[in-house]
Amino acid sequence: TFYCPDFRVVTAETHIEFHEVKACTREGKMLIEDDAAVKIKVAAEQHPIYEFVLVGRLRTGEWKRVSVSHH
Repeated sequence: TFYCPDFRVVTAETHIEFHEVKACTREGKMLIEDDAAVKIKVAAEQHPIYEFVLVGRLRTGEWKRVSVSHH
């Protein structure tokens, strides 16, 4: 199997993050399939120098951010 994140982000502090964009429910819960959740978790465990993040847009227009990495 393989995993390909949606975006690579380099922060102003030059940290590298990999973002996976998911839909959110009206209540703000991220909608992610079980296999996708396992893939991003395994990628985070195999590459601990990077941060893996789930992001989703809320109805308010704000972005919800959930770190999958163990930082």
